[in-house]
Amino acid sequence: MTDSKAVLVKKLTSDKVKRKKQSALRKRNSLRQANLKKDSADLCQLRSMKKILWTNREISLSNEDDNESKRVKTESCRLR
Repeated sequence: MTDSKAVLVKKLTSDKVKRKKQSALRKRNSLRQANLKKDSADLCQLRSMKKILWTNREISLSNEDDNESKRVKTESCRLR
């Protein structure tokens, strides 16, 4: 009887350890998923900020081109 009791206690202990390991694994995986979602959101935000910066840069460059062409036209008119 004591041998079967020891086997039962050992089995229950090993089951408890397995459950703890599985629980820890689930926690790690959920944290990993949360971090991936956060990183993904940060990356999307960064991409949109880059798009805005590039758009603003393109607008400022086109404005500079317009200003340059206006300046050239003005100078050519002055030379006449």
